[in-house]
Amino acid sequence: MKIEKFLLALAAALGVALTSGTANADASGPDFFRVVDVTGGDRLNMRTAASTEGAVISSIPPDANGITNFGCQGGLTLEQWSDATEAERNASRSRRWCLVGYDRVIGWSSGRFLAEGSGPDAFEAGERIGRLEGSEWRAVRISSEPTEVEATVAFGADGAVSGNSGCNRFMGRLNNDAGVIAFGPLAATRKACPEAEMRTEANLLAALEEARRFVATQLVLALLDEDGVILAQFKRTDWD
Repeated sequence: MKIEKFLLALAAALGVALTSGTANADASGPDFFRVVDVTGGDRLNMRTAASTEGAVISSIPPDANGITNFGCQGGLTLEQWSDATEAERNASRSRRWCLVGYDRVIGWSSGRFLAEGSGPDAFEAGERIGRLEGSEWRAVRISSEPTEVEATVAFGADGAVSGNSGCNRFMGRLNNDAGVIAFGPLAATRKACPEAEMRTEANLLAALEEARRFVATQLVLALLDEDGVILAQFKRTDWD
């Protein structure tokens, strides 16, 4: 156990991953990050995707600590790091991206500007959960755009899913096979609504259709596609 903790701390300090990384972030690493090498006048961006091409959805102050780590991808393994040149190590830092939580927002940030941190928790969204049954959520952002239209989703104990997509009611099922999720065929009513509500509805239903993974805590839920792109974020509505 001491060796494992040492390796995790070393990986965080060097800016490397313990595995090579895939579309799904590697869950190893420290519980918290802190921001490093960001000047006082700048902030660290949080994006929808693990790339500078991802839309910016929020940002983190240059002195922030207690940033929740949901996993990183890209970069070199510890074994590769030991054999790499300095140029290869510098390039590796720029390729590493981490899915993080800060101020109740989940997003991708460049691992180049993150190092092992400590509490207190600056995400302030509760403990991570692995099951959605029995929970209810309201959409706060679809892709990179905040939404003011009331759109909700509820997860039943038997895999049933229902909600209001902004205009119409919908129902269906959520299938979860070895951590890969898929919303089953969704049936919906066919009422016409104002343009803003219909646009929210179309975007939310598209997000549900594309979702293949979720990251959730007691208060925040994010749906991601198979490449790890954040499709939508929600806040819990049934938590006391």
